[in-house]
Amino acid sequence: MFENMEQSLLSFLTNFAYDPWAFYSIIILLMTLTTFGVPISEEVVIISAALVTYMGAHPELYPPPAFAVESGQSSVQPFTTALVCFLSVFLSDLLVYMLGFIFRERIITHPLVKKYISQKRKEKIDTWVSKYGAFVSGIFRFTPGLRFIGYLTCGVVRIPIHKFILINGGVALLVVPSQVFIISIYGKAIVANLKFVSVVLLVLCAFFILTMLFTQLYKFFTKTK
Repeated sequence: MFENMEQSLLSFLTNFAYDPWAFYSIIILLMTLTTFGVPISEEVVIISAALVTYMGAHPELYPPPAFAVESGQSSVQPFTTALVCFLSVFLSDLLVYMLGFIFRERIITHPLVKKYISQKRKEKIDTWVSKYGAFVSGIFRFTPGLRFIGYLTCGVVRIPIHKFILINGGVALLVVPSQVFIISIYGKAIVANLKFVSVVLLVLCAFFILTMLFTQLYKFFTKTK
């Protein structure tokens, strides 16, 4: 299913490889939709966007369309694609957090949200939030089925916004651009070993979160002395 979805999205996005404004606009739209629970995998969007960038960087392997050759139109660029993907992911997460922060229980008890969120999911989220505190906002980056309700809950329980931005933004900055750059450089060869790459990124993010945790603990114990 993952491969079929990736192929369909890749085929669609390829049409905009030499139309950067349309390409980046579609990425922003898709990323926002994935954050709000539309059944499109965020990872599939990132991989597809990166592969299109790889194709644009290798015209000898993937000849550009006639209109691009005639007009001298350049293809989408790795740095811009990475930046757009990161900002789309982070700002969408922040938007969901702010909805929870502003509306609190009213949004959690809304019929549409209650229909989307099972009691089992809610209990799992509540347990994680109480156990890991602000660091749960980084953990939700690796739980696709729980991201929306997770970030919503972070806002509802009023996790400090600066901690949410620092942790969630830091993890997203580490994971999202790195995927874009790696795939846009190595193309499908890296996708074939995507599980290995995902494990490496997960280890790096775990290291980041642990570093943040120990830093906070060090500051706490320093103040208490």
